[in-house]
Amino acid sequence: MRKNIMRSRVGVVVIAAVVPISILIAPPSYAEEQGAADAVANLVQTAAAAATASQDPNPAILTTDAAVDVPRDPYANVIVGQQGDPVLEIPLPDAVDLDAGVESSDGVMVFAGRGDSPDVTVEVLPSGARITTVINSHTADRSFEYALPDGVTAELRSDGRIELTEQVEVDNGKAEIIKIVGYVEPAWAIDAAGRDVPTSYEIEDGVLTQHVQTDSATTYPVVADPQWSVTSWNQVRVRWNRAETATIAAGGWGATGAAGACGLAGSALAGPPGAAIGSAVCLAAGGAAVYNAGVAQNSRPQRCLEMYATVVFTIQPSFLPWFGAYSGGSCR
Repeated sequence: MRKNIMRSRVGVVVIAAVVPISILIAPPSYAEEQGAADAVANLVQTAAAAATASQDPNPAILTTDAAVDVPRDPYANVIVGQQGDPVLEIPLPDAVDLDAGVESSDGVMVFAGRGDSPDVTVEVLPSGARITTVINSHTADRSFEYALPDGVTAELRSDGRIELTEQVEVDNGKAEIIKIVGYVEPAWAIDAAGRDVPTSYEIEDGVLTQHVQTDSATTYPVVADPQWSVTSWNQVRVRWNRAETATIAAGGWGATGAAGACGLAGSALAGPPGAAIGSAVCLAAGGAAVYNAGVAQNSRPQRCLEMYATVVFTIQPSFLPWFGAYSGGSCR
């Protein structure tokens, strides 16, 4: 027994001696890279706290347990998913020249820009990921392109958010039914003096671009942020066109095949039980649909009826619809 004890003590001494030596012979650039990553991450988090202070960090429609995979390879996608399935695969900004990622002390992945390229950071959030660009000088790029994931369509909403959707089914041409898979939160940009910098989104040909408009008064660095979030799995949207909206406004809710459209929406989320519940609930919600269709029909410019719905599971599925109006797209 004593011999075993002695071996244990020797082992402890050797390990204790090896650890400091391994630290001492670490590559000299490691501490510098770590310190630089921490500085950029702190800058971004300070800017994000100021820019999002008045925003709801987790609206009810968003998931709060997203699974996020952030690679160190700047050419690999950030993968945001839930319940074990990938939902969004997001590339870092196109045409930005980056080094491999270095993880900061608080877990933010920092990709240092080469030459005049901005730095890029990726921070994991409960609902998804914040992908941030740090513009260090007036000669750096100020427009950042993000290729949308395959099969995902983006639409700019009136509140500044980008709604990300996937096509589910079209009910014989009578209603557009899509699944909501995520959102990009409203764009923001802040300079080193704490001033807001004008910024906006543009969507074209499957690419989401954030434009940052600096001027002679801008103090660098400037932090600009698109935050990508995934929704809870059970969100769907149904839209009716202008002719169908007019029919509904005149009291013809059933004539538009509303029960069928809602049944397809429920089925997309919860299978046959969802289809049955969706059809029944939409028939009962005729009054709300007719009222909102009338509001859309009488608006100028004229808009069309849309319905968002959530399937909630308790003892049995519940289909919770709410109605609104939209323009563009199928509203013609």
